[in-house]
Amino acid sequence: EQPTVPEHRLRRFYALRTLGFTLLEMRQRQEAIDAFEDALQTIKKLSSDQPREPKFLRLMANHLSMMAQQLGGQAEPSLRQDRWSEVIDAYSRLIELEPNKLAHRLKRGRAYQANGDHDQAQQDFDEYLRPFDQGVEVSPGQWQTRNRRGIELLKLERYAEAADDFAKAAELAPSRRLIYRNWASSLWPQEQWQQAADVLGEAVELDLTLAGWRERYELALCALAAGDIERYRDVCDLMLTISANVNDRLQMNFAAWTSVLADRGIDEYEVAVDLTTKAVSSQAENEQFLNTLGAALYRAGRYDEALILLTELTYRQSQPDHIENSSPAYC
Repeated sequence: EQPTVPEHRLRRFYALRTLGFTLLEMRQRQEAIDAFEDALQTIKKLSSDQPREPKFLRLMANHLSMMAQQLGGQAEPSLRQDRWSEVIDAYSRLIELEPNKLAHRLKRGRAYQANGDHDQAQQDFDEYLRPFDQGVEVSPGQWQTRNRRGIELLKLERYAEAADDFAKAAELAPSRRLIYRNWASSLWPQEQWQQAADVLGEAVELDLTLAGWRERYELALCALAAGDIERYRDVCDLMLTISANVNDRLQMNFAAWTSVLADRGIDEYEVAVDLTTKAVSSQAENEQFLNTLGAALYRAGRYDEALILLTELTYRQSQPDHIENSSPAYC
């Protein structure tokens, strides 16, 4: 059965987008932009042929937004402004078609902000937050409403207000581990590392099983950022103790990686070498595991072995088709 014209154009749109992203990974930026432009013209045609169909308009708006971001600072200001104006127009039309979809307000607000129109952006952000504000007003004693509004404030980069909501949610439901993680994520952008470490410490105390590895790792990072070496060492010791008693390769890798991030994380770095060697034995091509092993070898003073391994990894990561995969420690 032959595809219809809309189906054919939709397939072409997705194929061109995929090509564009592939070219970006290969660092062929101009060719990628050309592919994205072809995809844009394809989805524009679909949307103009069916102006009351929000699906195509949503695709066009999201694609335009992605292209505006890809232009970044490498395009003329007038060209960037024109592109963001198209994004704003597309989301304005979507708001007319789907007035109850809050995400359109958020995305249009971000487009206004990127285009330098901060007053219009604030109006959209206020409208976007309205139902979450109402939720808190109606049910001030429910932790869920505070936590939910805090998450939405994070999206708007209103970190201090988000932290206040998460703090209140933690008062209302002190045994909810998720709240502490959310709270900490509102403190990092404010560089409140000690408070973030204290908050994550509460989360760690709530779960000493495998499921709590992420909070332990983030606690270690915050302790380091706060200059609290003793706390960092305590977290490393806890992570190594837990991982030594399980057969979870990811857990082993994160425990070892955390302990080698900074000097004096542990007393005997051979423990980290042994742990990561076990992880690598099951996934010999896993670059994260190999990178951890290289760092552990370095900390253990086995410099020749570390140099050989890390040199090979550096070569792999320099290849055009290599996909970046970074740790939060570098963010």
